[in-house]
Amino acid sequence: MRTRGVTPHAVKPIRRSDLIKLLEKGPDNWPKDPTPAQIDKRLRDEILLKCLWVTGFRVSEALSLHRKNFAFALEREYDVISNVINLKQKDPFAEKNILWIPKEDPFMKDLRIYVKQLPYPDAHLFNYRQIIFGWEKQRDYKRHISRRNCGLICKQYHEDLHPHLLRHSRITELVNMYNITDIIALQTYTSHSSIGALQGYIKTSPRLYAEKLKHAI
Repeated sequence: MRTRGVTPHAVKPIRRSDLIKLLEKGPDNWPKDPTPAQIDKRLRDEILLKCLWVTGFRVSEALSLHRKNFAFALEREYDVISNVINLKQKDPFAEKNILWIPKEDPFMKDLRIYVKQLPYPDAHLFNYRQIIFGWEKQRDYKRHISRRNCGLICKQYHEDLHPHLLRHSRITELVNMYNITDIIALQTYTSHSSIGALQGYIKTSPRLYAEKLKHAI
């Protein structure tokens, strides 16, 4: 990993396997005998990082997620997430507003379990917990953690880890591993306003160059 950059060329993505290792290692200064509140907070933080990675959402989109942003159906092969921050609009689950993620994705499985245990539809996924003198007050499901706190959570796992790196890494994986080079499809998935912002990902894919060379011979 490297420090944050503004283009795909300037940032080295983090692989899913590397993120899993960081999560298994745990945050820095993790106590030997954690309290139930600390264990619960670590679960929330790990789900947050997995959510940022598997959805490719911006920080503001991920932090604004409620339970009602998700639609789970047994008969579908995909879970559906509405990335609309304001769910009061006419049709938040319109085709243009939703993200389809395979049910079998390991990160999505963990996210699904976490979402289903939230108490009511308006509950924020990454809700606020206030701990004073080691005692945790009742969760405030109507408040989500701040963007700054999200960045600090990333730093607890690696000094160079930050929310945008997870988004960048997901897009890179889609291009390199799954050979998704349809620029319009990528734009829809990532909600990029400019196609030009995505062209760098395709240009930096060595797999694509190899495929083109193979067909050219």
